[in-house]
Amino acid sequence: MGHDDQPNQYNVFRDTPVRYLGYANEIGESFRKLTSTMFVRATYGVSITYALSDAVFLSRRMNQKHEQSSNKLRRAASANAFFETIVWQLAASVIIPGFVINRIVFFSSRALIKTSANQVATPLQKWGPTVAGLGSIPLIIKPIDKAVDYGMEKLYNPLSGFLIRKLVGVDIEMD
Repeated sequence: MGHDDQPNQYNVFRDTPVRYLGYANEIGESFRKLTSTMFVRATYGVSITYALSDAVFLSRRMNQKHEQSSNKLRRAASANAFFETIVWQLAASVIIPGFVINRIVFFSSRALIKTSANQVATPLQKWGPTVAGLGSIPLIIKPIDKAVDYGMEKLYNPLSGFLIRKLVGVDIEMD
């Protein structure tokens, strides 16, 4: 299940401005040079809470979808929806973009310091890395999402299907 696989079903975490909470850590990483580590960590807390909320929401939806099925199938489908969503969200919304923005801010800061003959931080040295981080967010979202979708399709889905069949003894639709 990619993050856009169910276009006809309303999802408050993906179809409203609430989805922007998933980008909080990217904003935090962009401001890393200008703010405290505690602030940056708090933005990760917001993004992770968003990811967990989306996973719980989709897990409950899957539980309702399978309410006429056996308990075993319903629980397996619900658990799979939770884990699939949390793995996707953590990779595509938290870990990979956080790392990419962190490196953009770090290397742009280094480049601005090395190119300056001035020992005092200029406004460009102070704000340049933040602007670079913020400006890169719209550019990295789609490529990261597509890469995570591909990884989920090739790695997670086959592995989870195998584990569910072996451990639980049911075959579920990967939706």
